[in-house]
Parts: sequence; C-alpha cells; structure tokens
Amino acid sequence: MSFWKVPPTEEKQAEPTSKPSQSHESPLEVYGKVKSMFGPGTSIQGKLSFETSVRIDGSLSGEVTSTQALLVGKSGRIEAAIDTRVLAVEGVVKGPVSAKEKIEIFPGGAIEGDINCPILIIHEGSSFDGKCSMPGGK
Repeated sequence: MSFWKVPPTEEKQAEPTSKPSQSHESPLEVYGKVKSMFGPGTSIQGKLSFETSVRIDGSLSGEVTSTQALLVGKSGRIEAAIDTRVLAVEGVVKGPVSAKEKIEIFPGGAIEGDINCPILIIHEGSSFDGKCSMPGGK
C-alpha cells in the first residue's frame, strides 16, 4: 500500500498560497503541504474520514469526509460521495460533491456529478458534467 504520513512540521491550512504557474510541478501545490497521501497504484474502498489535507493519486471508492482539503492528483480516480472544505482536482471525480469553501478543477481534471459549493473554479482544459448549487456563492 502506498500510504504515508508526512513528518510533523508547521501545519499550513490548505488554502492557496499563490496562483498556479509553470514553475510548479503540479497546480495542486498552491494548496500547501499535505499531511497524508495515497500514491499511484493504491486502491481503497469504504468510508474514509480525514482531519488533515489529503492527496489522492490512486483510486478510491465509497465515501470521503475531510475537514480540510482533498486534492486529487493527475492519476487520482475517485468514485465516491465527497464532503470536504476544499476540493482541488487534476484527476477524475465521479459522484456528488459538497465543499464548504470551494471546488477547483485544473486542466485535465474532471468532475462527473452534482456539486454544492460557494465558489467554483473551472480552468480551461477541464470538465464538469452535472448540476451546480452555489449557496452564498461569490
């Protein structure tokens, strides 16, 4: 299994620290360091709950709850109901998504399913297929 915890350091909130640029290896880096990661080749089924920012580069199905950011890397494939503070997608997400702050879909990323969030950012080269509800949207 490709799961590890990042050694404790000064914890950053998973909010953008800068705008994506060509110097970043991944646009997801703007959300700061993550505490946990599921790497490529990892496959998980079930109900997962996190209290830190998590990056998924493997596949996950079931239900996901996070009080911080859920970051889906280019090789990440999620088929689940998601409830999180922030969702950032470079891979593929299928299922209903609720984010308390925002959802951002980067080039190459895709969401198939209904979403509920106050802020939605869809970059050129990404896709969204579903209904969007934006209570208190900005």
